[in-house]
Amino acid sequence: MDSFRRSLKRAGAACAAMLLAAVTADTGWSQQDAGRAAQALAKWLGCEYCEQDELAAVTQYGQAILPGLIAALNEGPSSATRDELGKALAERYDELVEQSKTNPHAPITATRERFVELYGGTLDAQHRIRAAQALAAIGGERARAALEAAASHAYRADVRAAARESLRKLAR
Repeated sequence: MDSFRRSLKRAGAACAAMLLAAVTADTGWSQQDAGRAAQALAKWLGCEYCEQDELAAVTQYGQAILPGLIAALNEGPSSATRDELGKALAERYDELVEQSKTNPHAPITATRERFVELYGGTLDAQHRIRAAQALAAIGGERARAALEAAASHAYRADVRAAARESLRKLAR
């Protein structure tokens, strides 16, 4: 389980690196400021319980962080993050299979590919949903346009619903 958590942290670092590049290019910020913004965004997109004001840390950057949020909404995690997560999930699957050999009450019925697909898809949706929530919190026309597109075209129903809910919050 510890190796799984370490792998998830590496995936978060890969996400932060991708966001750093996007934020630096679009804002003209210094590398240090862009790094802080990218870290805040990566923490928000990846937090498990989000109990440390992760959303507030993102929204303080206002309109300048919108390109990273729009990319997360439209594209989900970066390919590097997906690759790291896929490796971590495959390792976790193997651990569960080994555990199931000594515990007949915990059989593993899914294939490794299905396991990785299912849980990888959950992370993808989480990134997109959190991006929609942050876009609503920041607001503006670019945020609205991105949310309207996602509300109509997102590939998962939960992401479309989050985009619609975020649009409702923008209207208030």
